[in-house]
Amino acid sequence: MRKSVCAAAAMGGILLLAGLAVAQPQSPMDATLSSLQQARRIILIADQAKDYGGHFSRATAMIDTAIKEVELGIAYRIEHGG
Repeated sequence: MRKSVCAAAAMGGILLLAGLAVAQPQSPMDATLSSLQQARRIILIADQAKDYGGHFSRATAMIDTAIKEVELGIAYRIEHGG
């Protein structure tokens, strides 16, 4: 069951990234941020009530960490004129 939740989140992120690439021009970091945010929404919707032996909360924590890192990368790019 937890594999299906993670697979659904990953697939949602991939599909979102593909859609964003076609819909509007974005930097890779902007597209990645959007995909991570969507993956987080999907995994939370998928099953908030179960933790799957701690894997659910660790997965969402890892997504949160990845979102923060991408945001820092985008801020760095903006700050340094890239």
